[in-house]
Formats: sequence, structure tokens, C-alpha cells
Amino acid sequence: MRDYLRRRSREQPEWAVRHRAKKRAEKLRIAFDLPLQAVIIPIFCPVLDVRLVIGEGRLPESPSLDRINPNKGYVVGNCRVISDKANRLKSNLDLIALKARAKFGPAGLRGDYAKVVDYVEREEILAQVRQKAAAGGGVADDLEKVADWLDRRFTNGPVR
Repeated sequence: MRDYLRRRSREQPEWAVRHRAKKRAEKLRIAFDLPLQAVIIPIFCPVLDVRLVIGEGRLPESPSLDRINPNKGYVVGNCRVISDKANRLKSNLDLIALKARAKFGPAGLRGDYAKVVDYVEREEILAQVRQKAAAGGGVADDLEKVADWLDRRFTNGPVR
């Protein structure tokens, strides 16, 4: 069974990332409603701009499913695949704590924490655009298009 799971993880990394998240959700007793097609593994980490490595075991560059808002669980619109290192740096910290680490944290990690801060701020902007689009009104369709574009852009790698 272990060999089968290892092979499937290498051949279908999206399945493996989702499977691990589902197990974590069960363990933590948090929401999980994430279809496989919602798990998109980019070539580069959208946070740290490092190439993601698939099938080599757990590495800092391995894909990891981030709950953008840790309180919402693994649900559509609240998850993005980032590197394991970025996800560990982010942890469950709020924006204030992340900014403090970017400024006062270990010198070797301050740049990475600054990138995590940028990522969290981008995701907050996307959430606000989606919320305004859901509220309706004359520009709701346009806002939804902007939100979809931002989501694709954020998924496909770092914003340069």
C-alpha cells in the first residue's frame, strides 16, 4: 500500500496534496470541501518564487496547501498551493505578526517573511474584491472578472 501511495503521489501530486489536507482537516476537525480540480500546483511558489519540487519527499520546495484564512478551513476560494517553506513561515500568524517578523525576525529569514507579508496582503485584496462582487450592483460582473484574473495570476506564480 505504501508503494502504491508513493507512486500515486508522484504521478498525481494534486491528489497527494489534497489527500494530506483532508487528513489534516479530519485531525483538526475543520471544514473540508475542496474538489480535486481546485488544487492547482504552479511551477513556481507564488510566495517565494522558487520552483516547486514534486515527488522527492518533504522539502522546503515541496507543494503545500495553504489555508489563506486559517479560520475558514479547506474550502474553495480559501486555498492556494505554495511551497512548504512559505506555508511554515506563514503558519497561523496574522498580518501584524508577519510584519513584525519581517522587520525583527531572524536576519536570514526577514526577506522571506516580507514576501509572505506581500502574499497575505494580495490575498486580502482578492478577498475584498470577491466580497464586493458578491454584494451585487452594477459593477459586480466586472469585479468578478477582476477577481478571476487576480486568482489566476496569483496561482500561476509570483507577481512581478
